Amino acid sequence: MAQLYCWFSQLLHKKGQNYISEGLLTDQEVQRNLDRIVNDIVNGKIDYSQYGAYMLQPVIFDNLLSYCRNKAAMLSAELYCLSYTMYCIDIGQITTANTNIVRNQFNPDNVQYMDQFTPDYAALMSGKSTVTTSMRNTISAEYRTACTEYSKYCILRDVLEHIQETRNVYELQWVTANLKQYIRANNNLVY
Repeated sequence: MAQLYCWFSQLLHKKGQNYISEGLLTDQEVQRNLDRIVNDIVNGKIDYSQYGAYMLQPVIFDNLLSYCRNKAAMLSAELYCLSYTMYCIDIGQITTANTNIVRNQFNPDNVQYMDQFTPDYAALMSGKSTVTTSMRNTISAEYRTACTEYSKYCILRDVLEHIQETRNVYELQWVTANLKQYIRANNNLVY
């Protein structure tokens, strides 16, 4: 089997085979690399038969589980804020300005999309906020991205919590296929 290039293989190659098992790995070192470890899990780069025992070391496992819980909680709060903002736009508490197509007067073939920010004076006087169409589209795109990330961290968190009970690190093997299937299905949705 080909050598998988992951954080564990790099660390052990650089620091030695006993670096993790002898307790030399610090929380700070793991915390600096949690994004890389999660990406290695999601992309299927970790050979669990070779590095699975290291994953169960408390310095790695506890930090990874805590990281996934925190990311899921932060993304949940972000999703709440974004969905509430979209709700306020939909019910008219936040007004939307239109986007117009503007032709360059010197070159009529040069079409630019510009936000027409014509304030609704009644809305301004009542204290309503106004967003442009492109801002609304950006909020919508960020909502879709946050949904995907939230699902990714929830799936990882749930699997890690189950591994905490069973101590069977091989359960992480199905995460890659499950996450890729979810992301592919989510990207095919039309919003």
